[in-house]
Amino acid sequence: MYVVSLWALPLTVLVSVCLSVSNRCLPGDSCFPANIKLIKFMETLDGKLHFPHTAEYDRLVDRYNRVIVGGSGHTVSVAGYTLGGGHSPMSRMFGLAVDNLLELQMVTANGHIVVANDHMTQTSFVNGSVSTTDNTDIFWASRGGGGGTYGIVTKFTFRLHFAAPQVVQFLCSYPIRRLDGQNIGFAVLRKIFSILTTLPKEWGGYLLISGVPDKSGNFGRIMLALNHHGVLNSTSRASLDQMMNFHREWQSFCFYKNFSSFFQYDKTAQETPYFSSYSTNTLLQNDSFTNDLITFILHKMETEYSNKSHLGMTGTLLGGRIMTVGAHETSVNPAFRSSSMSLTASTSWTHSVVDYSSLLVRGNEIGKYLNKFGSGQYVNNAGDDVMNWQHEFWGSNYMRLLAIKDKWDPDDFFTCKECVGFENNRRSPYSTDGKFHAPLGPIFGK
Repeated sequence: MYVVSLWALPLTVLVSVCLSVSNRCLPGDSCFPANIKLIKFMETLDGKLHFPHTAEYDRLVDRYNRVIVGGSGHTVSVAGYTLGGGHSPMSRMFGLAVDNLLELQMVTANGHIVVANDHMTQTSFVNGSVSTTDNTDIFWASRGGGGGTYGIVTKFTFRLHFAAPQVVQFLCSYPIRRLDGQNIGFAVLRKIFSILTTLPKEWGGYLLISGVPDKSGNFGRIMLALNHHGVLNSTSRASLDQMMNFHREWQSFCFYKNFSSFFQYDKTAQETPYFSSYSTNTLLQNDSFTNDLITFILHKMETEYSNKSHLGMTGTLLGGRIMTVGAHETSVNPAFRSSSMSLTASTSWTHSVVDYSSLLVRGNEIGKYLNKFGSGQYVNNAGDDVMNWQHEFWGSNYMRLLAIKDKWDPDDFFTCKECVGFENNRRSPYSTDGKFHAPLGPIFGK
């Protein structure tokens, strides 16, 4: 077995906010910790590990050839991403982040240090004593139960995978409405949906939809941004040729690009522009990709556009390896195990908008309607004030999560809005009117 251990707490202390031109913090940037020992690689590994810049990283490149499941957003940290579930462009090949989490170290509300995995939980008490049990409930809860709920995780150990021998990128973009007034969005989405539900697991990535005019006078964009885990000359890669050949006269662009390694591909990943936005989410099943969903998406792209705000959607491909994990093996919403896409809708506005309260209301309404097409929501991408959030975020896993919360943190030392145990309202220090006014992030202490 191949594993990598990441120390979460030192990274949060040592990595400052890096607002460089690329809006990311990479090795070699001033914001990245210089001490490579913060990331420990097991000595049993061989091959190459892809890490850019600096002589120390080049040394590791010469030794390892492994990847871990992670998101494509370079500004996303490991802790919250993993504890909420963690989908990735590689998830169709290797599963969610929590499917690859082998062990964690956590500081609990009473100051104990816990090391937990799927076969034991070891607790080091403040008096120096140590106990070990085969009860692994805290590890199960941490594999999808959400960040900042059960304790502060200071270390993760992940399963490593061999990096792809090659990565083939597929970028294909169409407008929603052409300059000549021809509405092609429905036909394009119908074609894309028919392909995605049967796509080989080697393909992963995103469907990107936006309701903004482009410089050439077209309105909106429907784009596939996918990557293939494997060589260019393969049957699985060729499964997207039908999209490449679909109405070439409509395409803004459509091409394959071959990379010699996953690292070479990942270096090219670009962060999307930053906006103030309100996001909502739903998990789409195979039977969710209906004409009604297409009509809803295209209608909202048109009606939500103004000179100060617009709507965008990001569909992360699911399925593949994710579907092979049991519904209750981890604590993520069981709907993840049957979903084909995690679709997030973001109502965004420019920095010139001072009063955005009406946009929040509209974004929330879009979310409520969007949820009619899916089954459950991804907690890391969900909106505010979600109705029946316990079921939406965790489904049939919620009652077990709540029992574990009551066992490990009965006084709600760790709490946040719509986190496990929030409905008990046992601790809401910012409330003067019976409502919870805490920030959306976790709150520690009393």
